Amino acid sequence: MPKFQISLKDWSDYRGKQTGLVMFMEPCLQAVLPIRDQLDDNGKGVCREPDYETGTYGLMSCHNQAKINGLVKEKHSYLFFAVRYAGLDDEYKGKYLICGMAKIDKIRDVRDRHMTEWMRHPETEKPECHKLDKSWAIYSESMKFFDLPDCFEITAETMERWGMKKAPSRQMKLVLEGDALKEVLDFFADKKDSTEDYIETVKEFLDDEGEGEGEEA
Repeated sequence: MPKFQISLKDWSDYRGKQTGLVMFMEPCLQAVLPIRDQLDDNGKGVCREPDYETGTYGLMSCHNQAKINGLVKEKHSYLFFAVRYAGLDDEYKGKYLICGMAKIDKIRDVRDRHMTEWMRHPETEKPECHKLDKSWAIYSESMKFFDLPDCFEITAETMERWGMKKAPSRQMKLVLEGDALKEVLDFFADKKDSTEDYIETVKEFLDDEGEGEGEEA
């Protein structure tokens, strides 16, 4: 259950097929946990997604929108969050890690929300969805993120075992189905949910920068 429950009045129930998409995030460089790039360490803008606090992805900002739309269009049931680790723990530097997962329960077209927010602040960059017909956001009752030792590492051997003849990279489109999906789901089945630690780490950064609670959903 998300820490902060949002209104689900405008959300639609979602039923996908038994497949999952691995999506890479921009990681923060100043934390041990592979949290979202809240400080713009990568120079690609402050990252507000995924929103650990509400169990959403794509609601708080328009980021990776084409990929989220593709996820919904292809009816994947699971979204796996991955990073090429670049945080403060040298043992994990450069490793490709699945650090979070979400079973998608509901979706909502939030294009109007993003465009309205931009029109309030026209000096900011236009949202990605301004050229799109829709901008889907996903909601999960069971979004979870994990401590580094409990992350799933994707290696060349992993890819070969899954029948994929390529090394892992941030640019790859990685769809998990069949045995590959089962392997990852089984791996995380007994792992401790550390989402609260992700939330607290982000809160520390926001408090240091004097940011508020953010907008309502």
